[in-house]
Amino acid sequence: MLENSKDYLLYQEYLKKEGILDFDRDKEYWGNVPITTKHLKCLYKYFKPNMKFLDLGCGAGNVLRFAKNIGFDVTGVEFDKKLIPYLNDYKYLNQNIKELDKEFYSDFDIIYSYKPLKDDFKDYVDLVIDSMKSGSFIVTPSFRIKNDKVKRIGQNIYKK
Repeated sequence: MLENSKDYLLYQEYLKKEGILDFDRDKEYWGNVPITTKHLKCLYKYFKPNMKFLDLGCGAGNVLRFAKNIGFDVTGVEFDKKLIPYLNDYKYLNQNIKELDKEFYSDFDIIYSYKPLKDDFKDYVDLVIDSMKSGSFIVTPSFRIKNDKVKRIGQNIYKK
């Protein structure tokens, strides 16, 4: 896990040098590093080979990279075309998450989302939860979920 954390930090530095992490977002991204590693470390105790991991609003793939290094089968969804070249090592959809079929979410064991929509993501989470399969997880480091269909098992980690 420590090696994955170092790789994650190095990738963050690379994205910063590439200009993908701009000054305004830099503080938020660097603040997210310990949050993301903590959440994925907590999920590791539930890990089974070939678990499917989805990152909604995956950006340049920093969380995908960390999850893939752990052993998850990763997929990302990103709408911003300038970030797509950084996703070549991953399965991804270049699409607005609001345009995904709700059945899409039932294919994944873990759904991770930091801040994929500027507005109304909290409402959208209910649709995602309704579509998730039983026993799957949703991780939302940027806010808490209030939905009776999921049980909180860690800080902003929920199981359906």
